[in-house]
Amino acid sequence: MDNSLQEFAASLCEREKGFEVLDRNFPIREGKSRVDLIGSDAARNFVFVWKLNSCGSGAISKLLADYDWIQKNAELWMHLFPHVAGGEATMVPWLFAKEFDPEVRYFLKYLEATRLQLFRFSQDGSRSWSLSPWPEAKPQVRSNRREREAGSPQASGQLLTREEIDDLIRIAPQADAPASDEITESHYDL
Repeated sequence: MDNSLQEFAASLCEREKGFEVLDRNFPIREGKSRVDLIGSDAARNFVFVWKLNSCGSGAISKLLADYDWIQKNAELWMHLFPHVAGGEATMVPWLFAKEFDPEVRYFLKYLEATRLQLFRFSQDGSRSWSLSPWPEAKPQVRSNRREREAGSPQASGQLLTREEIDDLIRIAPQADAPASDEITESHYDL
């Protein structure tokens, strides 16, 4: 692990009281992607942290595919880190970027169900990191066990349907996608 990520993790633990780093640079999606940090917060939620230089629509689309895989494998996280969730896993994605493309704010209303939290970061010449919420992202409500037990609609995470999530994942750029389109393709059905 590079020192930059280690310093970033230490700064995050300092800033977020109760945040604990569980693992770093964790491979997911059969090695096609990685999560920079896996941690837990004070409410004992799993927190998945990505640190990017720049965040645009492509980065958000990739994050959705990663987050979908993370949710589908909830049992894996409870198996690897049983002391965190106590049998029930809530997974929260945090994305840190030095700069955000303004178009990202248009995605946010569709991403409320993911509880995605966006932060801006910078590092000065010393080892000090500056971490702050991205001002264009409206504050996201953090879920905790008491909210889930009370049946809060925010905690249920059902603001997007399964089909809507699949549609958003499909728009993610695929490195191995064929370079053809249906108009010039010689075989297509009408």
